Amino acid sequence: LKQLPSILRMGIPHVVRGLILADNKLVDLPADLSALHSLETLDLRRNCFLCIPEVVFSLLALKVLHLEGNPLQHIPDNISAAGSDAILSYVRRVRESRRTG
Repeated sequence: LKQLPSILRMGIPHVVRGLILADNKLVDLPADLSALHSLETLDLRRNCFLCIPEVVFSLLALKVLHLEGNPLQHIPDNISAAGSDAILSYVRRVRESRRTG
């Protein structure tokens, strides 16, 4: 899978709590993924992401984010090397700084 189809067109319920998209060739995610307001776990391991997909910053309920095995280039090396928890913490900090200006 190189591209994820529109979540809205697929009819995926908004109450989805986990989404496993590991082991594909994804490089980005559709913006309508932000409609999954209850999404707590997002597994994007072993894809082709060069940066954290922009829509991830809008997933307010997200508690677990897996990005291992992606050729991430646009996040600080120390955060990338520290693993999933550090990356999710980074996402939260960026989201907060965007919100507060």
